[in-house]
Amino acid sequence: MNVSGSSVQDLSVLVIDDDASVREVLAEYLRDRGFECRSESCGELGLVALGRSPCDIVITDLRMPGLSGLDVVRMARDRWPDVEVIVITGYATIEDGVEAMRQGAYDFLLKPLKIDQLDAILARCVEWIRHKRSHAELQEVNRRLLELSHMKTKFLAVTDHELRTPVTALDGMLQFLLRKTRDLPEDVRTRLEQLCLVSRRLVDLVRGIHDLAQCRTHQFPVFPDWTDADAVARSILLDFDIARFNRELRLTLRQEVPRDVRVRADLHRLRQAVTELVQNAVKATDDGGCVDVRLTLGDTPAGGRLLVVVTDTGVGIPTTEQEKIFEAFYEVADERHHHTSKHEFGGAGLGIGLSIALEIARAHGGGIDVKSEPGRGSEFTLWVPLV
Repeated sequence: MNVSGSSVQDLSVLVIDDDASVREVLAEYLRDRGFECRSESCGELGLVALGRSPCDIVITDLRMPGLSGLDVVRMARDRWPDVEVIVITGYATIEDGVEAMRQGAYDFLLKPLKIDQLDAILARCVEWIRHKRSHAELQEVNRRLLELSHMKTKFLAVTDHELRTPVTALDGMLQFLLRKTRDLPEDVRTRLEQLCLVSRRLVDLVRGIHDLAQCRTHQFPVFPDWTDADAVARSILLDFDIARFNRELRLTLRQEVPRDVRVRADLHRLRQAVTELVQNAVKATDDGGCVDVRLTLGDTPAGGRLLVVVTDTGVGIPTTEQEKIFEAFYEVADERHHHTSKHEFGGAGLGIGLSIALEIARAHGGGIDVKSEPGRGSEFTLWVPLV
């Protein structure tokens, strides 16, 4: 490894040696190599210099009046653990160099100093410092990610606890008023109906947050029972009219599963997962496009599977984004360009629908696969075992 130039431009060295000629020659050589270099004539002054401005590497003579190089090693490692210390010793005191390494020195140099030996040890030391810095940076990134994860979990829990009851109560009261006030003026009743739609949207949103909070604390709760493919298809059809809301889309459902095929699943949760996939497809598909839902069977070495394949002719998803779309609060498109309805083209949301759909599939022992290309639509396949 070459220790000159840009590889060392941000590294500093302190040379400590009571021999002025050795100190000056070594310091000048290190500066020529690109290091920022200072020098001191004894261990005491060297430690004072470190206290004023710590450096990356200390090169110290082992035998000096006053504080020895071994004392420098011990004190430097105790006060500045990130500083690497290289000691200079003679052939007659090589055991002292080994002892210095036991005390925490990085390595030792033998007198008389040889350039190739000095370069080799400095190269290894520089590489070790780079490695430590990279490791520390990764640890810091990991700490921040864990902190963000804890904040997200806390946000979900607090939001679920604080909003679920009042939002549900508000929706219930508005629905009650809508049923009891049929003689209101048309414009007033229209406003009330709009309020009911908004409140129902809030209820759905809070329920989604509640489901996501459950995912973060324990396995997603499902209550499976035996059902058939026809029941799954009928449950999907119930949501098609909502998905068509104010949209010019062609929505199709194809049931390709024999009537006698049964699956053990939580029908309500399975419908919820498919609804999230359909809504995602609707948001990604402009008017005039098509969203197709197909129920079919698939086989694996472990047994049969029920597949719900949702295909759209929408904008598609870049390959680099496909693993991220199932992360909570992740949206592929720029949220500044979104509409507010989850049924409009480019409609916005919290980005939790696909996360919930995946958790429901996993709770059934299944999963979701995705195939997509930008500009060529997407295909999401939710599957559950037929066991």
